[in-house]
Amino acid sequence: LCPATRNRSRTPPLQRWQKFVARVTREGSFAKYFLFGTPHDYQWLDRLRAQAADPERIELAFPTSYRSLSAYLARLDGVVTVD
Repeated sequence: LCPATRNRSRTPPLQRWQKFVARVTREGSFAKYFLFGTPHDYQWLDRLRAQAADPERIELAFPTSYRSLSAYLARLDGVVTVD
């Protein structure tokens, strides 16, 4: 999940993402979920992780390059972003 994608004119709605994370981790069948962002987004992502049905199944990911992002994406079953 990539909820932290933003720019100056658009900030993702935290409450909507909190509900989504709670629902998808409660109803979803995946063993692990990743929340992608930058180190600047840590507190925001940690609040989202706290809403999960099982926060231990959520890993925060902060890829520092396109290469490391590609390594994550290659192992995933799907990606949900705001764009």
